[in-house]
Amino acid sequence: MTVLYLLADPFQYFPDWTAAALGSVPVGLLFYSFSSQSWQTWAKIAAGTAIGISLGTYF
Repeated sequence: MTVLYLLADPFQYFPDWTAAALGSVPVGLLFYSFSSQSWQTWAKIAAGTAIGISLGTYF
């Protein structure tokens, strides 16, 4: 999924803050596959990271 994200190059289709926030989803799924944490925990981490990145890029 990370490779598809890079091949799709969302930075040319979306604003920078949206494309940067979308990048946290494949990273969260990658970490989930190597972790013993539940998927809900990694979903919260990915969502929090997406919000933080989008706010940091937007402002």
